[in-house]
Amino acid sequence: MKKLFIPIISLLLFSCKKNEAPANQGPIKLIRKEATNYNGELVKMEYVYDAQGRITTIKKAINSAPLSDAVTITYNGNEITLVSQPVDPNNRPHTFDKIVRLTVDASGKLLRKIGYAYLENGGLFPFKRFLYDTLTCEYDPAGYLLTTTRNFVDSSRSIGRSTYEYRVTNRDSLTTIGGNLSRKIEHLQFTHHTTNDSGATTYFAAGTATKSKVYSYTKSYPNKADFKNIIVLNETQDFEGLTDYYNWMDLIEPFAAGYQNIADNTEVQNVERDNSGNITDGYITNFEFERTYTADSLLSTVDVLTPGTYYIKIRYFYSR
Repeated sequence: MKKLFIPIISLLLFSCKKNEAPANQGPIKLIRKEATNYNGELVKMEYVYDAQGRITTIKKAINSAPLSDAVTITYNGNEITLVSQPVDPNNRPHTFDKIVRLTVDASGKLLRKIGYAYLENGGLFPFKRFLYDTLTCEYDPAGYLLTTTRNFVDSSRSIGRSTYEYRVTNRDSLTTIGGNLSRKIEHLQFTHHTTNDSGATTYFAAGTATKSKVYSYTKSYPNKADFKNIIVLNETQDFEGLTDYYNWMDLIEPFAAGYQNIADNTEVQNVERDNSGNITDGYITNFEFERTYTADSLLSTVDVLTPGTYYIKIRYFYSR
């Protein structure tokens, strides 16, 4: 099955009400985030703000390359729109447009997301790819995220060759205990369908998957965040600008306003079944993290201690 990283409404960074700056200096804001991946590459993201303290542009660069605009963000009432043209890491000729519209409530919590991406690649085997993604959120009376429902379609066509379509529907349930996210259970149904250039089916598969994430807080890392921009930061946590709207980064940077702590360990258990209920795949993995904080109690570094992950260290930089 295609590996799918389902969204969790995750925590990202980092203004602390403690030690507030004088009014003439303004609040501390996240200005840059850097990640070192397993290849030793340094991936950088910088954030530009408007006069209201909202992120309006995200710039990106790898290693010593100059920063360039990766995402532009506009605001209209309770709707936030993100537009990006991610760069092909292999420098192939392509067109890639991605638009995400987020609807939030009066307190800034995410209610709905609608995302669309289009990729047209040149080269020896040109193809077109379309992605459509919707997400809705429900909260409990205390304001904690309770369920998310997602529909995702990934359709591609190789010019003169074949078509491919992947569909997934999933509903995630979250449990909060003592002010912390305790468990997230993801239930999804999926289909794969491939046809040749004559329209005949060459591959079809369908099934279900259940993924359980259990979070531990033994080190009591505090949940300090720039919650004013949390929705934008969550949506753009993907350093690579890939076509999946969320990736495994939700394990590193959970969760949202209202939680007391950030996890230091996440146990992930995944079981996949075919339409007959037979187990076709499964695994159990523990992701362990070590975090440090600045003198202003803001998250400074995240070290991913689990071997084999894509990113191994993330650093955060702030200014007024």
